[in-house]
Amino acid sequence: LVLVENHGRLVNKATLLERVWPRLIVDENNIPAQIASLRRVLGAGAIRTVPGFGYRLELEVSAAGSAEQAPATHSAPRELPRLSVPRRAWPDRLGSLVGRDDDVRAVQEALGRSCLVTVVGVAGVGKTRLAQEILGRESEKPGAAVAWVSLAPLDDVRHVSSAIALALGISLPDGLDGFAALRHTVENVPLLLILDCAERLGDALATPLAALILQTQGVRALVTSQAPLGIA
Repeated sequence: LVLVENHGRLVNKATLLERVWPRLIVDENNIPAQIASLRRVLGAGAIRTVPGFGYRLELEVSAAGSAEQAPATHSAPRELPRLSVPRRAWPDRLGSLVGRDDDVRAVQEALGRSCLVTVVGVAGVGKTRLAQEILGRESEKPGAAVAWVSLAPLDDVRHVSSAIALALGISLPDGLDGFAALRHTVENVPLLLILDCAERLGDALATPLAALILQTQGVRALVTSQAPLGIA
């Protein structure tokens, strides 16, 4: 039922554990066992596993008894897609940021001029806290699509596109590699990605991130890192 409610979208393990076994301590191995049982009933391709993140129901879901809609007689003006970023994807906001007004203003001005801004500094200087403040302020703007992605747990750049998709609550199309699928999905979407702790991936992240920004219409990125990415 949880997968049906979120059909076509990724459901992470934490959500499944919370919804299926509330207030119980359950071993995570229960999840793949239940997924295997569902696949035996629904078919091997009914549920897709996204390694390290969760599961996605691939079957089409329709409401029983729903009336078919009549075909439209005219086409409405095409609007740019809007993403609804789930609140659970955001880090918890802390108290008021004190004494960093100039830094916040400088980063916001830089984001107004450039599609890619990197906040660089040694560990503990406050890069993440500054980025959290930018997240909070940008997300309050009307129609804003903003996503927070922590790169600290990732040790392979191939997992970054899945982490971004999870933060946005979207599904990536099959048949394309991770970043190519992401570019296809958000090509015309005004979107600010905040990627925290990029030094974990270093040079491996620079090229696909630059391509994502260059080949989309409205994607911007704010990155925190202990070292520059080495791209414009």
